[in-house]
Amino acid sequence: MPLALLALFVGYLLINAGIRNEHPWASVVQAFGGSPPGPPGISPGQAGSISPPGQGVIQGPGTGPLTGTSDGTPAVQRFDAAVRARFGDRLTSAGVCACRKIIPHNGGSSNMWSQHAWCNAKDYKGSAAAMAALMIFANANRRKYHLVNIIPPGTAVNVVHVDFAPAATGTPPCAN
Repeated sequence: MPLALLALFVGYLLINAGIRNEHPWASVVQAFGGSPPGPPGISPGQAGSISPPGQGVIQGPGTGPLTGTSDGTPAVQRFDAAVRARFGDRLTSAGVCACRKIIPHNGGSSNMWSQHAWCNAKDYKGSAAAMAALMIFANANRRKYHLVNIIPPGTAVNVVHVDFAPAATGTPPCAN
């Protein structure tokens, strides 16, 4: 019986972490007054951030306005193959390449370029259950696929957003 309760608790922590995009032990550490660790697979200080200029910079394919027809960077393609194998047609693409700045979930505006501007991000749409399952899959495989940001559906966009390391920085070629 104690082993079953422990397994249930750990399962809760993993699912909760997948939904909230945080480390599985974050809530336990916070309960005892500590600073929560970052999400798994991300170096300290890297979670949700962009690489410093000149480090890990990738250039997206082509220049000029991007239409979303590209398959994305090799990291995008590798993750997408795994998503298609696991979810089939339950999830569809909501876009890869778009020469735009970040669209905050609060409906505001941002001056930061989206990783979509370098074709280094992909948005997925589907049923609420399929997108929740994708959030869990992405968080469980964050390190394997070098995921930096996994953003759940919000008020501004009803998609799951994923982007990859190394994060591109500066002004994307499409903006020139």
